[in-house]
Amino acid sequence: MRLSLLFMTIALSVVPSLSSPIEASTNVEALGNAGELTYSSELFARDRPYDDGADKTCNVPASKLPLWIWTADTDAKGNQNVGWRYFRRTITSRPGKVAKWARISITLDNIYTLVVNGKTIATDQSFRNIESYYIPNLHPTTNLFAVRGYNNGGPGGLIAKIDIFYADNTRDVIRTDTTWKVCADRQLDKTYFQQTLDDSKWEFATDVTRNFGTKITENFQYLINA
Repeated sequence: MRLSLLFMTIALSVVPSLSSPIEASTNVEALGNAGELTYSSELFARDRPYDDGADKTCNVPASKLPLWIWTADTDAKGNQNVGWRYFRRTITSRPGKVAKWARISITLDNIYTLVVNGKTIATDQSFRNIESYYIPNLHPTTNLFAVRGYNNGGPGGLIAKIDIFYADNTRDVIRTDTTWKVCADRQLDKTYFQQTLDDSKWEFATDVTRNFGTKITENFQYLINA
């Protein structure tokens, strides 16, 4: 299904053990024991419409923009095949850096679940929105971002930008690109997010940005310097 219009909305992350969502105004919400990953979610200040047909100037170099990614297989029309896909990206802190928290901006055509270090952060079924989630209490050196996504027909793809913030107030930016690992094996449904899972035989993601048009990708320019 081709993206035609994206609206940024405040994203609420529902914690399975709680009966109500986290308040969007809460910056940090402790939800577990000391040392566990705790999280809340909020949109980070970009109140602009996302319009595929808008005439706008993108000042961000193409190399800094995230790609739409999927597996390489396609149907007879050249679209991504219907079904579930599993994505993984392990982020290792640079030498001497201590990761403290992260912010991820993400959408997927059509449905996704986001898991960070084994904890479910969010599930979303509206591919017309880009959500941003705040994730405190990262592991100091190694953090796994995993996504379970479903395409129900037509173009399918994942696009995301991750900011890792360090204790010294610096950050690294990681984007969806062809270094992400992806697999279509349904047997992974209960294990794709596990940090001990060996994904060395998974294929590298394929760039499918051409199926969505450059304007949508350029809309991520508003999040690059957020």
